[in-house]
Amino acid sequence: MKLTKILLLALIPLTAHAQNNYTQAIRQGDAALRRGEYKTAIKKYFAGEAFDPSKKDLVQRKVETVFDKIEALRVEAESTKQQVQVALEQVKTEQEKTAAALKKANKLIDAFYFYDEKFALAFKEANYYFIDKNGDPVTKLGQWEAAEQFDFRGFAKVKKKGDSANYLLDTLGNSYKVAYQINDLGPEITALDLSKMQLTQIPEAVFRQAQLQILLLHDNKLASLPIEIGRLSNLTYLDLSRNQLTSLPVEIGQLGKLSKLDLYLNQLAILPAEIGQLSNLTNLNLYSNKLTSLPAEIGQLSNLTNLNLYTNQLTILPAEIGQLSNLVSLNLNLNQLISLPAEIGQLSNLNVLGLINTQLTSLPAEIWQLSNLTNLNLYSNQLTILPAEIGQLSNLASLSLDLNQLTSLPAEIGQLGKLTNLSLSRNQLTSLPAEIGQLGKLTYLDLSYNHMASLPAEIGQLSNLASLSLDLNQLTSLPAEIGQLGKLTKLSLSRNQLTILPVEIGQLGKLARLDLGSNQLTSLPVEIGQLSKLTYLDLSYNHMASLPAEIGQLSNLEILDLEYNLIPRGEVEKLKSQLQNCRVGFRDFVWKYFDERNFPKAYEFQKKVLEKDTTDSNDWRILSLYALFVGKPLEAIQAGQKSLELNPQALAVEIYLPFGYLLNNQWPEAEAIFLKLKGQQIPNRTHFYDEEIVWFLDDLEAAGITHPDFEKVRNLFAK
Repeated sequence: MKLTKILLLALIPLTAHAQNNYTQAIRQGDAALRRGEYKTAIKKYFAGEAFDPSKKDLVQRKVETVFDKIEALRVEAESTKQQVQVALEQVKTEQEKTAAALKKANKLIDAFYFYDEKFALAFKEANYYFIDKNGDPVTKLGQWEAAEQFDFRGFAKVKKKGDSANYLLDTLGNSYKVAYQINDLGPEITALDLSKMQLTQIPEAVFRQAQLQILLLHDNKLASLPIEIGRLSNLTYLDLSRNQLTSLPVEIGQLGKLSKLDLYLNQLAILPAEIGQLSNLTNLNLYSNKLTSLPAEIGQLSNLTNLNLYTNQLTILPAEIGQLSNLVSLNLNLNQLISLPAEIGQLSNLNVLGLINTQLTSLPAEIWQLSNLTNLNLYSNQLTILPAEIGQLSNLASLSLDLNQLTSLPAEIGQLGKLTNLSLSRNQLTSLPAEIGQLGKLTYLDLSYNHMASLPAEIGQLSNLASLSLDLNQLTSLPAEIGQLGKLTKLSLSRNQLTILPVEIGQLGKLARLDLGSNQLTSLPVEIGQLSKLTYLDLSYNHMASLPAEIGQLSNLEILDLEYNLIPRGEVEKLKSQLQNCRVGFRDFVWKYFDERNFPKAYEFQKKVLEKDTTDSNDWRILSLYALFVGKPLEAIQAGQKSLELNPQALAVEIYLPFGYLLNNQWPEAEAIFLKLKGQQIPNRTHFYDEEIVWFLDDLEAAGITHPDFEKVRNLFAK
């Protein structure tokens, strides 16, 4: 790379903020440099120069020092990247370590890039300039004494050498002398930025500036646009976004050179027919207005490439929409379209079509003629069928059909050979066609919230799949071919009916996230231990009584959710000691039944837990609790005593045993324990046994369990 002294800054101000004094600013800059806070360092240096312009040369040298530091980091990162790439080829045993270093190096290098991932701001020999991804200077963007990165509108603030004026630079390399106040207007000013000034009307002086090419008026309080706007015949970009406009004057049509018009976040209910006279318009943004229809003249905008109508109230599109032959992106999300005109199929250059939440029940056959379409978003409509013609969209890369009413997919879905993202969640699919396996470039597949009971074996042919979501279906098993998905990093299978996993699950060597919560698993294959990249494993709400020892081999695991299973607490504690860097969530499945007030079920499950392991004092303590709620006070006493036998210190947190004595009509024994606990604070908690015992008494009564001696307990612990 030819990258030299790349600027890591998110912003270098053109005008410095005054500091207390030059010396203080420079010292603050030096301190920031030592800490590696390069953005702050340069800000402080420029602040020092603003306080004492005579120190410009010294400041310049300090700024160059910052860039030298940045360049050194870049060189180090690039060197690391190259070394890692060699290591990846030569030392397979070091693959995981070197891959992590490569990721870090790439992250540092990528951090230098700004606007739309196209340009970076670079600095060399007291000049700012822009470079591309290859590190080569973008000559059309020139060299400047000072510069900022490109903003969201595609402008960068720059300054020329020996010129105190401010300029706006666009991504084509055109520069415009800009004013930010009416008083600064003059014949040489070609850009005026009056944004965020709380204007209720445009100053008359603006309309006398016929030379203006850029007029930025966003974030004001303009309720109307005067007819004088037509005088600004040289405008190429007009930004009126975030105002309160309800209409446009017909004179808008006189802006024949206009190429970009931003009108988003206004209150426009209608567009004048004269909008069609803007023959050079390429970008029209009408996001979030109140349009119910478009004029037929919209079809005259023959150079339009981007049309944004997101969040309006359109119920119909004019047939003339089909005349926009150069349109690349059309956003119709969140409108009220029941249907689309057949002419939509004439948009032969369309790449992106957004139809989110537009109430469509069907699509015109002509839509499948859009052979250049790469992104089609039909999220949240009322589609019940996809025609076979969908296979004609040969360039489609992303297809979203979430939240529709599809019951099946046509076999022709397999013809979408360039598809990388397919989202079909929240439909009514019961199966997938075998042809799904032909989507060899697919990396993301979401099939959650459907009704599928099985997956075709061909799912294993999706060799590039990285993310597969199948939550909330009716799967009882997975095909062995699932193990062929060698690039899979995320597999989500929660809320199905899985009772077993295939041993081939262990072949998913790149899997980082596996969600198996809320199934009916009773065990896991030992091959689970082969998932060495796994960082997240959710096994909650299953019926597992044990885990394979191989789980302890998952050294990269960060989160393991075992909530509501039958695994003995001792086994969980052993696992925690093995996975010291992992957060293990665990609560016995029986607690779920207890929380649901299904006490008999909770009691039976806890008995099964103790069938497997009778050495955990806490399990006996829990049985003591459940026995009270099913009317077995003698068993509650026996379980409590067993808990004490295994752990003599258990009494410090025990309140169930005395209630067993009480309900078994053994008040003296109960009273002795109550008196021992009275006035004592519960260890590691903020409240006292007195409160806990009264609360537990309330719980028993709420469950219908009563006894005459309950009143004695209340009196004993009364405040």
